Amino acid sequence: MDEDARVNLVLSDNNYVEDVKVKLIVNPSLDEALISDQLIDALGIIVISFGKGLWRYKEESEGVIRKSA
Repeated sequence: MDEDARVNLVLSDNNYVEDVKVKLIVNPSLDEALISDQLIDALGIIVISFGKGLWRYKEESEGVIRKSA
């Protein structure tokens, strides 16, 4: 599958802060999503720790730390 899609960053119920058009490529041998550094930037994600899955949204204070789902 190779098609256009839209990706939204959702911070809480009904709080969509970013909406980005992407090219969606599905690899049936992978069981989790992979996103590019360009998409991370476009969504306004600031990575705190890749290994621990910690991040925050660009407009949040430095004290806010979120954990990947």
